[in-house]
Amino acid sequence: MPINLDFLAKDSPAYKTEKYVYGDLHLDFELKSKLNNKYLSDPGIKSEVRVDYNVQAIRNSIQNIFNTKKGQKILNPEFGLDLGQYLFESVSYETAEEISNTIQRELPKFEPRIILNNINIEGFEDTNEYIITLSISIPELNNLNVAVDGTLTQNGFIY
Repeated sequence: MPINLDFLAKDSPAYKTEKYVYGDLHLDFELKSKLNNKYLSDPGIKSEVRVDYNVQAIRNSIQNIFNTKKGQKILNPEFGLDLGQYLFESVSYETAEEISNTIQRELPKFEPRIILNNINIEGFEDTNEYIITLSISIPELNNLNVAVDGTLTQNGFIY
């Protein structure tokens, strides 16, 4: 049975009433309502998939880009930054600079909805982690300035 995701369409009621510019599936895919299996075959019963809009949709995209390794996305093998590769190097100013250069060079290719204003990276040798803070502007949202910060750990980039 195909899944229809028409709630992401520009003519859906959510876009019309809330005036959202961007919409994307929530990263932790979940239904807003729980249904018994007996109801799944009933065409009259609807359930909603959780959706993130505007800034949160862009944050999801950035997290996806940061955590995807090149070659992992079959139809777009160049997609992703693979920041996890830097965790196998010693935590240093030079490694932080490499991470920053990779983000500056690659992120605008995969997330054209943003303008990257500034990158701040702080390394922690004892935990082998980096705290990454991006300052971005979103032109379609009236040049809204947003700070996107997260931690690059062995589990990936997490907010």
